[in-house]
Amino acid sequence: MTYDEIEELANTKRRKKITGRKCAKSIGISEAMISYFFSHKESMTIDNQEKLKNYIEDYPEYILFKVPVKR
Repeated sequence: MTYDEIEELANTKRRKKITGRKCAKSIGISEAMISYFFSHKESMTIDNQEKLKNYIEDYPEYILFKVPVKR
């Protein structure tokens, strides 16, 4: 993945409020490796990158909004 793709994936991860622990557990690698990957200090195998990308993209996103209630 390119630098920009990793940054975009990290932003999606933050927006969906996915922890590094959840990502690591889902693809079977350490939390430290997730952290290093998103800070561009280490790279992962292509297979693990695809698993991580699919996990983050498929993770449900919850949006809170205000609805007026008439009493």
